[in-house]
Amino acid sequence: MALYKNKGQMEAEMAEIDMKDTGDPLDHAGYRKMSEDRSLGIPIFNIDMIVYEISLGEIMAEDVWFYFISQLKPKVPIWEMVVKVTVTTLVMLVSLIGNSVVVFVVWKNARMRTTTNYYIVNLAISDILVTLCCTWVHLVDDLSEGWVLGAFFCKINTFAQVLTLVSSILTLTLIACDRFFGIVFAMKAHTTERRASVFICLVWLLSIGVASPLLIYRQQKERQWKNHLEIWCDDIWPVGLTFRPRTIYYTFVAVVLYFFPVIVMTIAYSVIIWRLSSSRVPGDSIHTDQRSQEYKKRRVNNMLVSILLVFVFCWLPLEISILYAEHRTNLTDSLPTWYKGWFQYVAVFLAYSNSALNPFIYSGFNENFRKGFKEVFGFHRTLRRRYSSLYSGGNHAVRAETETKRTDSTSFSCAFEQSNCSCSTRASTHAALK
Repeated sequence: MALYKNKGQMEAEMAEIDMKDTGDPLDHAGYRKMSEDRSLGIPIFNIDMIVYEISLGEIMAEDVWFYFISQLKPKVPIWEMVVKVTVTTLVMLVSLIGNSVVVFVVWKNARMRTTTNYYIVNLAISDILVTLCCTWVHLVDDLSEGWVLGAFFCKINTFAQVLTLVSSILTLTLIACDRFFGIVFAMKAHTTERRASVFICLVWLLSIGVASPLLIYRQQKERQWKNHLEIWCDDIWPVGLTFRPRTIYYTFVAVVLYFFPVIVMTIAYSVIIWRLSSSRVPGDSIHTDQRSQEYKKRRVNNMLVSILLVFVFCWLPLEISILYAEHRTNLTDSLPTWYKGWFQYVAVFLAYSNSALNPFIYSGFNENFRKGFKEVFGFHRTLRRRYSSLYSGGNHAVRAETETKRTDSTSFSCAFEQSNCSCSTRASTHAALK
């Protein structure tokens, strides 16, 4: 494969090719005339079975006569399509239902309205936004040839991806700071709680500001070929500068707004775990209430650390793929086959599936969330009805036995009182006769 930066470079190399043996005519520009791919119905530029590809972003104004054939997607097998559709649908359903229940449980239960749970609700809203704007778009784009979702989703898909990534990572950082000050510096906890709503608003404003360039530079492009309209969606950043704005932008998002907060949170939770483990005192010197509070703190911290670890695991492959694409040795070369195949798909899918995993973590570590899930899905009411029926059925005998015991006790009490009364009457009569 040869990759040309411009039309002139291609003409210079074409002039050196010996065409005597082929007998094909040349046109006025020195190009071999185009042949047509009968299976695709589109024109391609072919010389001695060598397909030359060109970077479309470099020659937008040129009259290009060949198709970027290397980027044509092969036909997706039926089994692969069924697997991807099934798994993606399951992830979307779990994410939408689970995160909606998290928001509902906190809204319904007044005791759940704590600073940490407010941040968890904010995280759940980010997960819902990922599911609505990104997950299904990724599936459609993977199964279709070219971009088929229009200019609106071309902009909003990547915008929502960066928006939710930044909002989620900043929310997790706020949770880590809240736990850090609440445990290590207990006097600062009230200050953090009063400002929770302000911090959440700042998180969304900053996230919108970071993702907003994609609303400008992310565009849908079209190119009409002989029998085919090519449509694609890509970033169109300013060219001709001494630096690459696209590379700087994605490097900033990956390093400053992903890896750096992860390091900060790792340090914060390490200090929290060390503080809790060092404050444990053996024996009966700790009161029962204090031990219960320490246990609850550890459960909450285990839940938050699990959320962080799952988030890092799910988003890390995508961040690595972005950095690789922007910092590879030769940016003019097309990306390798292993990158454009399953690796890129799995990296993006894993990042989006994080939205479906968080509700399981909430319900697994927090009893209140677990009870809320049971109530919403009817398990709690079903169990309560069964228990009530069993209790009411077996309660008649218990009540009868209780009434019998109560009657016997009353009779015994009355007999005992009457006996005492008669004895005292006899004694007083005997004394009077004397």
